[in-house]
Amino acid sequence: MEPNDLSMRSVPKYVDIFDEIGAIRGFMAGQQQRKAREGVIDENLKRVYHETVEEGIPDRFKDLLEQLKRQDADKEKESGE
Repeated sequence: MEPNDLSMRSVPKYVDIFDEIGAIRGFMAGQQQRKAREGVIDENLKRVYHETVEEGIPDRFKDLLEQLKRQDADKEKESGE
């Protein structure tokens, strides 16, 4: 068979190559979509984190922490005397 002969016997080789190229392109497109989804998830997580940090500590929680500090200080005074 001549190298430039495009008989029916050589067509499947070309079809296989095009199938492989199509599969690679599909894989790459899937990778790009995955990266895009991950980017959206990252941005949303960062946004929620920053919103939570900006909320601050609720007054009730601050009061409870202060109460615990006083209890610890009282216990230290009692054990030190």
